Amino acid sequence: MYNVEFSKKYRGYQIVGCWVNNSHRCGYVRLPKNHVGFGIDYDNKMFYDIDCHGGLTYSSKNNNKTYPIKTKEVSHWIGFDCAHLGDSVGGVLYYPGDIECLEQYVLDECKGIVDQLKEITHATKQQG
Repeated sequence: MYNVEFSKKYRGYQIVGCWVNNSHRCGYVRLPKNHVGFGIDYDNKMFYDIDCHGGLTYSSKNNNKTYPIKTKEVSHWIGFDCAHLGDSVGGVLYYPGDIECLEQYVLDECKGIVDQLKEITHATKQQG
């Protein structure tokens, strides 16, 4: 079970943040169909250098058009989760260096992914 906390556009990309199983947050970025990474798994070398919280942990070509949000067409999402050792969502930080993963934090991480995806697109166009 999950609740969508935000769904918005940033630099032409759809970004979504979810509160999952009453335990942690996840962030997702929808790749446009014309993006070089559309349809490619997050563990492909193309995405190795994407810097986000805990690294990318999700990708899906969403044929059923419902996760993380309903879409009218086939979608490809990449994302990350905040369910790692040292992640906190309730204000309890157990160790120095723990990170409080609130909604704004997830939003900022999603924006950072988009900024990096724009660079991948730009570099690919220059090489081609």
